[in-house]
Amino acid sequence: MHFDITKFAKFKDKIIYVPFDAQPILNRADNNQVDAWANEAALRNSIMNGLKDAADDDLILVSDVDEIFSPDTVRAINPRALCTTIHQNVFNYQFNLQVHNTDGTPRKCTLPRATSYYNLKHFFHGEPESFRNWKRARKDKNWSWFKWNWLKINNKIVKDGGWHFSWVMTPERISEKMSTISHTEYDLPEFNNPEHIMKVITNAEDIWGRDRKLVRQEVSKRTLPSYLVDNQHHYSQFIL
Repeated sequence: MHFDITKFAKFKDKIIYVPFDAQPILNRADNNQVDAWANEAALRNSIMNGLKDAADDDLILVSDVDEIFSPDTVRAINPRALCTTIHQNVFNYQFNLQVHNTDGTPRKCTLPRATSYYNLKHFFHGEPESFRNWKRARKDKNWSWFKWNWLKINNKIVKDGGWHFSWVMTPERISEKMSTISHTEYDLPEFNNPEHIMKVITNAEDIWGRDRKLVRQEVSKRTLPSYLVDNQHHYSQFIL
């Protein structure tokens, strides 16, 4: 509700802003506390309000705001595929601090997806949340065995499809984000405190103590978006 289009004037004709002002959904089983996951799902499903003028063969990409597609990825997507899952490298705290698994392989974000507007409306019932989170939808929506397996068979994968820049913000904003994300089980005093946040940033550690390695990468167009590399002087606070 605080979107300022003047900050994005160059792209004004490419942006459809969809305000979301619904009342928070409460969880009756949890003493009427705000249901973080249900509200996230409702917010994601409101994407459909911005697609009212879409054609059936338009390509729809669903991702979080910090999941950035590379231009080559968009060109690699087959618009006729039932679903395309885009794998992205993950970065924490700094634009060039990449997350790896303990075996040295790059950790991947595997939730960004693409499909046609027709498939989004019909196969996924007009629910971007179900489209993004299959496993949860299979259970919550009681998908049939055939529907589930048909989707798995017809899911295409694009590897190295961009970048997931997570927690790239100041310590103060990290603390604020921890208090608002759907993973409420992680918003604990031992994690959400200034000393811990500064420690994990300084030592390049996972914010929740999981077995992951953070590795500094060179700032080059081989590993990062071209725009970021060309304008790195604007983002020096978040580049090692």
